[in-house]
Amino acid sequence: MVGPTVGCDSRNGVRPGEAPMCRSDSYYDAIDSAAATTVRALLVNESVDPRVAADALRRRTQWLDQRYGPGAVRDLAETLAIYAAEALLALAAVQGADPQELLDSWTRDEAHPD
Repeated sequence: MVGPTVGCDSRNGVRPGEAPMCRSDSYYDAIDSAAATTVRALLVNESVDPRVAADALRRRTQWLDQRYGPGAVRDLAETLAIYAAEALLALAAVQGADPQELLDSWTRDEAHPD
């Protein structure tokens, strides 16, 4: 596995076969800000239209791609996945439920009763 170059932050997202790259704090600030802004926008107004939220996320994603490249889009997706996992763990703890069972209850394809 390719590791970070000397003096680079270990959060640089290097994957096997990729050249190591140094990312600045501003890069991580942009990723964290984009993820937090996305989550915050959904939390502030629970009646937000999913199409409006998707459009806002699309604009933020395009901005990240233009400014930092496609790796930033992947980093945003990974950050949002972490946020989702942390939220699921917290909800499961509050409900006294197993996180995997809670997730399965949301995602199982079951016929809806008529």
